[in-house]
Amino acid sequence: MNGSLKLVAPLIAALAIAACNAGGTSNMPTTSGASQTGSSASNHIPQWQAQHLGRAVCPQVIGKPSCLVLISQTVSPLCVGSACGFAPSDLQAHYNLPSSTNGSGQKVAVVDAYDEPNASSDLATYRTEFGLGTANFTKYNEHGVAGSYPQSCTVSSGWCVEEDLDIEMVSAVCPNCTIDLIESDGSITGMEEAEASAVSLGATIVSNSWSCPKSTNCGDSNFSNYFDTSGIAYLAATGDSGYNQIGAPAVLDSVIAVGGTQIHKSGSPPTYTETIWSDAGGGCLAGITKPSWQHDPDCTSRTVGD
Repeated sequence: MNGSLKLVAPLIAALAIAACNAGGTSNMPTTSGASQTGSSASNHIPQWQAQHLGRAVCPQVIGKPSCLVLISQTVSPLCVGSACGFAPSDLQAHYNLPSSTNGSGQKVAVVDAYDEPNASSDLATYRTEFGLGTANFTKYNEHGVAGSYPQSCTVSSGWCVEEDLDIEMVSAVCPNCTIDLIESDGSITGMEEAEASAVSLGATIVSNSWSCPKSTNCGDSNFSNYFDTSGIAYLAATGDSGYNQIGAPAVLDSVIAVGGTQIHKSGSPPTYTETIWSDAGGGCLAGITKPSWQHDPDCTSRTVGD
């Protein structure tokens, strides 16, 4: 991992932001780029599910790429006009992000599955709402071609929400960044090819808000090779399923695993505090090499998240 990479921290904020509490409850993120757990994936029931605080928008299948979005079932107190939750200005202020004004020339790739036909117009609406200007945005298929997109996400539950959320959060923390949305056909090989295409197209940060639940390699022994390019920062969400409920690519020692947090805003001018979310995915992963940047004493192997 290249320690000189710029703007990685802001994009970590973008990936984690959906697990930030914008819903007025200490247990449930309003909209999240982190994972969801269904009964098909685990017998463990996280608090958000047990207390009916939210719903997962994607079915989660063990070992298969699953989108990682929760939608709140509680009423958010953070609504101003038509917008609810945290605005880009909140995120930029809380994290003291230089990317709010810098970022030109930095290319961020977002890897997701299926085609979001409204991605460009939805992103334009979001950026207009918050005065972020016109996005430098391009959509590609898994082969790196701007066209011949995969099956529409409108018939593949949840992925449309995931894709819009992902590109909007990159916009929120780095308005001047170039954003590439790489859409795969949803298969493991398709996701792998999308990772390779992201790098070929020039991205130095690759964001992955998806997971293969309870799998360290998504069923492919070569899976880790697609997340280990020198000079590239790979980010992956750890999920919403609690301790020892985790999957690839976040488990890989070449990937920065981004866990869910909660942000609390108060006062005027506003102040912010942040805590770890109790349902964030995590664990000590035997058999996975500990990355060089981890120095925690209680886990000799890979600790998730970072």
